[in-house]
Amino acid sequence: MKRVITIMGTFMLLLAGCKSKQATEIDIKIGTTRTEIIEMLGEPIGSLSGFYGEIFEVDGSEIVVYYDVRTDSDAVVSDVKINTTK
Repeated sequence: MKRVITIMGTFMLLLAGCKSKQATEIDIKIGTTRTEIIEMLGEPIGSLSGFYGEIFEVDGSEIVVYYDVRTDSDAVVSDVKINTTK
């Protein structure tokens, strides 16, 4: 019985260490390319009207990424807003 409790305790500790990243823990730097953002966050759930940007959802939080358009390369991040009040 003690062995079962020990195994279960170890399993619970392992699960506690495997939590997913929260939106506030994601490090998006200005200048990151759109391709890198999609690799990091997955496909966007929406896009902006009037601005070049996209909306991503991570663990119930919305991340709005604004892009600066460069004609000679991929669009790059110019600003990021995180909405965690869902």
